[in-house]
Amino acid sequence: MEGEAHSEKCEVRMKVKVEFDGFAQFEISLSPIGKIRLDGLRLEWRMPSEYTRLLNSGYRSLKDTGYLPSRWKRHLTLDFPYFWVGDEDGGVIFFAIPQDGWMNKDPSRQVEIKHGEMETVVRINMVDKPFEMTDEIARRINYKFGLMATPVRPLVEGYRHWRISSNLEREGTNFNIWCITNKWDCYPEWEITPSLRNMRRKGIRSTWYLSYALASPNSPEFIYMGDQWEKDPPCAPYGKQSWKLMKIGYCPVKGYRDFFLWRLAQSMKDPALDGLYFDNTFLTACRREDHGHGYIGIDGKRKSDYPIEDFRAWLLRIYNFVKERDRSSPIVMHISGKTAYLPSYSFFDAIVDGELGFEEIKKSGGSYYWLSLDKFRAEFMGRVWGYPVIFLPEFPVSQNPKFWNSDKCTPIVRHLIGLCLVHDTLFWACRASHKVYLGVWKALNRFSLDDGDEFIPYWERDTGIKLIPKDDNLVVSAYVKRKEHKALLVIFNNTDKERTVKVKLSPHKFFGEGVEIRDMEEDRRLGEGCEFDLLIKKRDFRLVMVEKK
Repeated sequence: MEGEAHSEKCEVRMKVKVEFDGFAQFEISLSPIGKIRLDGLRLEWRMPSEYTRLLNSGYRSLKDTGYLPSRWKRHLTLDFPYFWVGDEDGGVIFFAIPQDGWMNKDPSRQVEIKHGEMETVVRINMVDKPFEMTDEIARRINYKFGLMATPVRPLVEGYRHWRISSNLEREGTNFNIWCITNKWDCYPEWEITPSLRNMRRKGIRSTWYLSYALASPNSPEFIYMGDQWEKDPPCAPYGKQSWKLMKIGYCPVKGYRDFFLWRLAQSMKDPALDGLYFDNTFLTACRREDHGHGYIGIDGKRKSDYPIEDFRAWLLRIYNFVKERDRSSPIVMHISGKTAYLPSYSFFDAIVDGELGFEEIKKSGGSYYWLSLDKFRAEFMGRVWGYPVIFLPEFPVSQNPKFWNSDKCTPIVRHLIGLCLVHDTLFWACRASHKVYLGVWKALNRFSLDDGDEFIPYWERDTGIKLIPKDDNLVVSAYVKRKEHKALLVIFNNTDKERTVKVKLSPHKFFGEGVEIRDMEEDRRLGEGCEFDLLIKKRDFRLVMVEKK
């Protein structure tokens, strides 16, 4: 869509591109007649406050992510900036593609949010510092930004059945997520061992390692064509500095996209291959004129932009190719701390997140005790984005392998699992004793946890489940099988004290007075009735099934 407006001194043109997943990109250009002074340019929208409780700040550190404060601001014209505002059911992402023309008195206020009692006002200040504009300067300015509503799609079918590991020998695994046997790092050809070849025969899903932002400069094709594919400015070599395991940044130009799909198609003729795992899924900036990227800045120098549309077109081709081969093959991407980066990677089935907070983990003895419930909801919850989130723990196993491979790590690991379960978030069983993960998987399998089960989250009102004492860090979520008259309760103690909790169920919402209570991890009967007491260790959880007798 295109529109324009005219006055005696200036013409304003806007282009809007909206795609089927809700991606909307806007471009504003100005054409002054003679010399004008531009006093201000801003975008503003309003949302009801009841639907804007949460903020994802866009900072990988998760700084400010969580509850939306009454006032918030940030600098936008750095890197590929974005943020999200919404609640536990969805929201709106804003992203900007930095270019010359943002003129600000205080760049830290390029975005300002005022969260009031009735409404939330979001303001994007592109210009709040007046400057003189001529036609020559205006031709070098293009204000480009976008919006995207979330969730972008329904959650992928079958995700609650996934028992994710990266080691086929781990008991209970039905999804080998990290097949990293590439011929060259990030290259779409793999060396397939006999054990990997047998995965699909055993009903084990798998995703095979790739990247769409990095490539090995030592693959044959890159040796000959790399000078045409590499982005500018170039990336310093990244990863292990060996002939096989070195990678550099490249640009999604048509020649590289065509090669990648051709090589992938050759590899995937092998029936052992299933889905794909994309690592390092960030946008790469490029200024190469022969790629059609970059622009001439106000200072006359060529500068980089972010070819988001090229990346999206390429990833859609990959998605269609994989799904035409086998619609059930999963496509997973990994970009820890950046789930709200969604406009650049909409065409996936699940997101791996969690490999972050290194300093906080170190300070808290290797745990995720620092990760608050509101921060978790604003970053790691699939229902917000439209993709199941798979939490990849960053337990410091290399520093103390004996601890992490023993029962001593159980309290720390169970705390993270509890965080995941009360938010309907998946966890990657790794970097700790597998025994801890396996016990929980067995409990979930006893209940036959399924996509069709109704999820009743702890933050909703009038759920029919009450905990006594009342405490913001004592919470309960439920997975309910209405037709079978049973529910799995996840009662989570996110405090530093052991707690005795009374659970009270509404008989109107949970199958009447005659219900049986069962501990699903210990697989034993606890009693019957709509009220019962539980002892929960600090930073731990209990899995309890209630079922109509």
